[in-house]
Amino acid sequence: MAESSRRRRRRTSAVSENPVPTRDATVEGWLSDEADQLSFSRFWKERKLIKQKFIDLSWYISYNFSFPNLIIEQGVQHLMELRGRYYPDLVRTFYYNLKIRDGVFQTRVKGVDIVLDNDIWTNVAKVPVLEHSQTIPDDFAQFNKIAVYQSFLRNPRQHNARLFLAKGEKKV
Repeated sequence: MAESSRRRRRRTSAVSENPVPTRDATVEGWLSDEADQLSFSRFWKERKLIKQKFIDLSWYISYNFSFPNLIIEQGVQHLMELRGRYYPDLVRTFYYNLKIRDGVFQTRVKGVDIVLDNDIWTNVAKVPVLEHSQTIPDDFAQFNKIAVYQSFLRNPRQHNARLFLAKGEKKV
């Protein structure tokens, strides 16, 4: 009787140990290069993300909106109805490492290479790849971030230059 009430302990052996090193949930665990860690901490760590948004097409269809049919025809309803948790620091790391090579998105998060090719878009995100779709250029030589930002403003001639100053700097 005394033995049945005793707890059993698990024994671990050297064979059962996990040979893959675990990466901490910090920048040091996500980026291996110290220069990248410093750059990420200075420019990306506190960058604000747009909150996750999703759409419930059945609600819009029940109230006779016309645009859900366009979304369904384009084949992006699955992507727009996705729900779930996301982790802001991993999203920042994803975009920090994002590169475009030969029209294919490539990134690295927590030591794992991620390649977003046409198979991923069609099988996972369920986004149809059209035969006449255009590729994304490898570089944007003529891209002007400030001009793009100003073009999205309600009044493009009236902009807030303080948004582009580093912390602590004052506009003269």
